[in-house]
Amino acid sequence: MGHRLRDASKRVLTLLLATVMVVGQFPTSALAEGEGVTIQLNGDNTTITLSNEGVYNGEELDLVVTYNNETQLTEDTDYTVYSSQGSQSIKNAGTYNVLIQGTGGYSGYVSKSLTVSPKPITVTGASVKDKVYDGNTDAEFAEGNNPSLDGVVGGDSVELVTTGQTAAFEDKTAGEGKTVKLSGYALSGEDAGNYVLPEDQQEQGTATASITPKPIWVAGITAANKEYDGTAAATLDTSHAVILEVVGNDDVKVGEITDAQFFDANVGDNKQVTFTATFTGNDAANYQIDETRSQTST
Repeated sequence: MGHRLRDASKRVLTLLLATVMVVGQFPTSALAEGEGVTIQLNGDNTTITLSNEGVYNGEELDLVVTYNNETQLTEDTDYTVYSSQGSQSIKNAGTYNVLIQGTGGYSGYVSKSLTVSPKPITVTGASVKDKVYDGNTDAEFAEGNNPSLDGVVGGDSVELVTTGQTAAFEDKTAGEGKTVKLSGYALSGEDAGNYVLPEDQQEQGTATASITPKPIWVAGITAANKEYDGTAAATLDTSHAVILEVVGNDDVKVGEITDAQFFDANVGDNKQVTFTATFTGNDAANYQIDETRSQTST
């Protein structure tokens, strides 16, 4: 249960707050003879914090008033709360100026500015297309993409603004189920001020998608003619082999070329020869051989 802040006489409260600001210490009240021991509240011995660590949660937040870092005081028994904003609960994100007055066994005043921080939330449910490796981290949203907010308190009115949404893979390399970082979102709605997304251009949520290796092909390879020998084995000249369709300045080289085979073992002109090629280099894992184009004939 959150408490309700009571508004004392505005004239008295204004005077008290002004005294704190000018003098730099909290005013105390004198004790009448025969009242017994009364503990003075002051700025050094009394701390005022908010329950739930002062983060918006859709409920009224309680004041936690502690004396000498060990004794937690009870509202209406040990102190009364006043607010310069008037009668209101501490709930929505924002700054609240409060003043507590000691009662019962406590006297004096303590004033503090308390802040309720917006609740951090993220974007979820976005759909991103898989793509073929192209040397960059750019990502495209899939058709029917329908992101939503994760962490909004039930009943609150908060909408996700997707006008400027962007997506980017965590890195450019080929791989399955890669993390895609989402950004460019904003919030709207009656309760939007109680929530916060990570700053624009930072990760505001994530999705997953894959980057498949780019097909490339090997050209410049020739096969030697041969007499019929009952086999399909072929001999290749790879001295002029080159790789085509590599992205930019990626480091990809021809590795081993093996398993050269004529289409069949029969006699014939301009017969197709197939082979197996491997690639080396720092970016080789981002590519795969296009077998339909990496062929030769003789």
